[in-house]
Amino acid sequence: MTNAFEEKSKELEPIAREGEGPVTNEGQPTPPPVNMKDLSPEEQMKKIKEETLKRLYQNDPVIREGIDAQLAIEASKAKAAPEEPPFQYDAEGNLIGVKPEYKHKVKPHEQMAEIKKNTMRKFGGQKQ
Repeated sequence: MTNAFEEKSKELEPIAREGEGPVTNEGQPTPPPVNMKDLSPEEQMKKIKEETLKRLYQNDPVIREGIDAQLAIEASKAKAAPEEPPFQYDAEGNLIGVKPEYKHKVKPHEQMAEIKKNTMRKFGGQKQ
């Protein structure tokens, strides 16, 4: 009686021969080790992590799919450009008011804080 591992390996053997499984480094020379003695421990860990992720990305389709999904999520969360302030100022830097496109988006307490900041700057009391 054979165990389950041997049965499963017999099932997977033809697939591995056909090259449908994950890519392996069999038959390829091992890359020379990178001299890490000159690197700090943090740099060594970072280098090892990068090399491991690169190898897994190339050889494992599940890892590749996960990394691609993670990068897509991070790219969608990133802002294209920082928003410009909703307040209008004159040439001297004095507060004029709220820009028309932001009129209903700026809350009253934000307006009061900006007015206070502008008054303090204009009449002294807070250096900026």
